Amino acid sequence: MKRHELTFGMLLLCCTWLTACTQEPDTSARHAPEYLPESTTQEQPTQADIANLHIVFDTDAVPAVTSLGTVPITMAGERQIMQDTEQNAAKLYSYFAQPIGYALSETVTEALYGHESLDFMTPEDAEKAALSAAAAHGIDTGSIGETTVYAMTAGAVNALAAQEDVTYQDGSPFVEWTQEEEAYLVHIAFACEGIPVAGYSLNTADGSVLEGMAATVILNKDGEVYFNAANQFAFGSTDAAKELITADAALQAVKDSIRHIRLKAPVSVTECRLQYLPQMEAGQYFLTPAWVFTFDTENEDGTHTYSLKIVDAYTGEISEL
Repeated sequence: MKRHELTFGMLLLCCTWLTACTQEPDTSARHAPEYLPESTTQEQPTQADIANLHIVFDTDAVPAVTSLGTVPITMAGERQIMQDTEQNAAKLYSYFAQPIGYALSETVTEALYGHESLDFMTPEDAEKAALSAAAAHGIDTGSIGETTVYAMTAGAVNALAAQEDVTYQDGSPFVEWTQEEEAYLVHIAFACEGIPVAGYSLNTADGSVLEGMAATVILNKDGEVYFNAANQFAFGSTDAAKELITADAALQAVKDSIRHIRLKAPVSVTECRLQYLPQMEAGQYFLTPAWVFTFDTENEDGTHTYSLKIVDAYTGEISEL
């Protein structure tokens, strides 16, 4: 079975969507990221290259936060996974939910599924049911931030299956979904004092991987069929607030970091977010603020490469691999 390459870095994450790379729907098969998307090179940039960088995010939507403190955290629960039941295994709900668990989930999953209403339940009722399911699995509902409901329609799933040439592990062809298999995929993000907490994995200085904080629930006409929650953190008392660099300063740091790169295709900076990132230092877990920019590169074959630039909101530092 073909599968996308989903990659992670400490302060840089790249995700090329709809690019086949591995043979099984196995989330363990992840590889170290490349620094540059395919559409860039390190040749001497020209004025045309500079013109290829477009800042298109809504500046009015950038959080007006000038200071934040770090937040000590402790692990409140191990990773929990409720796999598909035997009855639902052939429908591959968990496989088609894979994009939602990562940093670019909103960008990627929005393009795949959208938010339409399904016949068996409204999106509003699906959100309520997903939050109830999360509480039943022991999730601290007081730390829940934004919840997003996606519609896994038969048309969208079958198109994705065809694009990825999906087969079962025994080699038999995928049986296309009908309206009977359609489901809602609900992404539950978390927040600390109103600041979103990153839901993706980061490599720590000691080489270990620290997972972010997020949950996924899939609901079909029969109820909950899949639940996945990354490590859950308990938040301590926030340390004294420190001044943050502005979003403009963070964006300038990003521009400076790629100034030597020749852009052979249009690159758009589509989003600017302020997030808390889980970190670990000297055996201690904590959250630290960062400005996160989403990049969208249009490739020659019409596909898009999505990537993140993450800037330390205290220092402006951008780590590169």
